[in-house]
Amino acid sequence: MSFRQQTRNNMSFKLKLIVFSILFLSICATGFSQNHPDIRTRDVIYLKDGRVLKGEIVKIDESDGKIIFASKNGKIIEIKRIEYEYYIEDERLNMKFSDTLVINTRKTNDFEFSFGLSTSVFEMNGVAGSDYDVSLGTSPWYIPYNIRIAGGRYFGHKHYVGLRLDYALGGVDEYISPALKYKFKFDGYRNNRVWQSTFEAKYEYFKDEFMSIAEYIDFDGNLKYSQRYRQQAFNTLGVVLGPGYAYTFNNKKSICVEATIFKNYRLSNAFEDSEAGILLNSWNSNGIGLAVAFNM
Repeated sequence: MSFRQQTRNNMSFKLKLIVFSILFLSICATGFSQNHPDIRTRDVIYLKDGRVLKGEIVKIDESDGKIIFASKNGKIIEIKRIEYEYYIEDERLNMKFSDTLVINTRKTNDFEFSFGLSTSVFEMNGVAGSDYDVSLGTSPWYIPYNIRIAGGRYFGHKHYVGLRLDYALGGVDEYISPALKYKFKFDGYRNNRVWQSTFEAKYEYFKDEFMSIAEYIDFDGNLKYSQRYRQQAFNTLGVVLGPGYAYTFNNKKSICVEATIFKNYRLSNAFEDSEAGILLNSWNSNGIGLAVAFNM
C-alpha cells in the first residue's frame, strides 16, 4: 500500500469514528430530553395591582408587550404591558421524583451574549497538480486554543440564531473563525438541565506549518519520499454539527458545553515560501471541536 493510500484510509477511519461518536451522543440527547406525557403546566401573569392570573397565554405581541390571556374558566382577556409586572410560561403543576423542584426561567424572545473557550482538532490533506514536484500534502493534527464570544436572539425559548467568533490564543500561528450559529433546545421545562443541537456555517483563516511530501523514484528504481515544512495560509468555509448540554441558573444565565464535528471546504491557500508556489487542487479538512461558554 502506498503512503498516499495509507493516509487516505487512516483519514476515512478517523472520520467514520468521529461521525459515529457524535451521532450516538445526539441520539442520547434526543432520547433523554423528550417531554413526559404526564406533565401539566400553566401560565401565570403577575399584575401591578397585586393580582395573579393563572391560565394560558394565547398570544404575546412583541411590538408592545400586550398579552392575550385565557383564564381557567375560559374567559379571554387582553392585558397591556403597563398592567403587569412579569409573567411565567409553563409553570409546572405536577412533579416527579426525577424532576428538579425549582424550574428556573429560560430566556424567551430575549437577546443572549456569551463568552468562553473553544478548541478543535483537525487535519489537512491535499494533492498538488502533476506539474509540481510535490504530489501529496499532509499535516499533523492541528489544535488551536481559542477565546470565544457570541451574541444572538431566542425565538421562543427553543430556537436561537446568532453570530460567534473564535480567535486563537495559542496552538497555531494564526486562527480566526466567525460563524452564523443556530441552536435548538430540547426543552420541556422539566428541569434546569437542557440538551440542545447546534448547527454552524463558518469561515476560517488558518496559518501554520504545513508538511509537504514528494514521491520520487531513486536511481535503483525504488519509490522514495521526501518531506519539508513550509508556512501556509488557508481560507475556508465549513459546516459544523453537534450536541450540547446547558444548565440554566435562576437569573436566566446559563453555562453550556458543546461537542461538534465539522468539514471545511477550501476557498484559497498559498505557501509563504516563494520557491514552492504550490496550490493544492484536491484538498480536505475534517475535525472535531469542543467549547465551554457562559451565557448571559
